[in-house]
Amino acid sequence: MRVATLLLGGLGCFISAGCERGGPSSGPAPAPAAATAVTSDGHRTAFDAVPRPPGKDPPFVLADDRIQIAKAMLRANRFDDAELALKTVLARRPDIAQAEFFLGVAIQKQKRYADAKPHFERVIALGSAFPEIDYVFHFLGWCLYYLGDLPGAQIAFEEHLRRVPTEADTQFGLGVVAFDDDRIDEAEAHFKRAIEMQLGDARAAREIAKAEARLSDVYVRRDRIVEAEQVLRDSVTRYPDHYEAWAKLARVLDRLERTDEATSAREQEQAAINRAAGRGDLSGTN
Repeated sequence: MRVATLLLGGLGCFISAGCERGGPSSGPAPAPAAATAVTSDGHRTAFDAVPRPPGKDPPFVLADDRIQIAKAMLRANRFDDAELALKTVLARRPDIAQAEFFLGVAIQKQKRYADAKPHFERVIALGSAFPEIDYVFHFLGWCLYYLGDLPGAQIAFEEHLRRVPTEADTQFGLGVVAFDDDRIDEAEAHFKRAIEMQLGDARAAREIAKAEARLSDVYVRRDRIVEAEQVLRDSVTRYPDHYEAWAKLARVLDRLERTDEATSAREQEQAAINRAAGRGDLSGTN
C-alpha cells in the first residue's frame, strides 16, 4: 500500500500546501461537511466532528518521542515491535490520538483487521488534530472492506477522498468495493481514475499495475477478453513482479485458446512469485 509507505516517510507532505499527494494546506482548515460511516454492527460514527490536520504555525509537537521511534519500526516492517512500543505509550497516555492511529496501522499491517478497526474508531472518537488525521479514514476503509462491510468501507473511503482528493489508492479502494458490490460501471471509472492519477510518476509503477489488473476483472466480467488481455499486458510490462496479473493473463489467454502463451504466462507468474518470496513480499497486491 503506497499510502502507508508515504505516510511513514515523514510528516512533511501531510502538512504542506500543494504537496504531491494532495495533502491539506496549512493554516486553519474549513470544517468538513457532515459524513457518516456504517460499521458491520450497524453503529454509525459521525465524521463531521473530526478535525483537519494542524497548520505549520505553530509547528506540531509529538506528544511522545516514542511515536517517532514506532514510525521507524513500521518503516522497517517491524510491525510487532511498533505495536508493543505504541501500546506502551498508550498505557500511560490513552488520549494520544496519533499513537492510537499508528497502533492501528501496525496491527493492520499484520492483517489483523478486526483488531485494528477499533483503534481507528478510537482516533475518530478522540477528535484530536495531528498531521496524519485525514488518513484514519483510508485505513478504516480497508479494515471494513476486509471485514466484509462494503457500505462502511465505501463511506470511509469517500470521506478520505473528500479530505485528500488526489489519493489514488483510495480511488482504487472505491473501485474494489464497487466491483465486489457488482457496481461494474463505477468500478471501471474508479480503476481508470486511479491509473490516470498516477501516470507519469515512476514511483507508482506497482500501484498503477495493480489498478490495471483490477480493471481487467471488469473487462472479463463484461466478456471483453481482448481488452482484458491488453490491460494485463500493460500491467505486467509496467511491473513484471505482479504475479497475480500474470495468473490473470494466463487465464485470459486460455479463454483465447492461445495455449503456448498461457503456459509462458504461468512460467512468468512462478518466476515473479519466486522473486517476491526472495524479498519476503508474498502479501499480494490487492
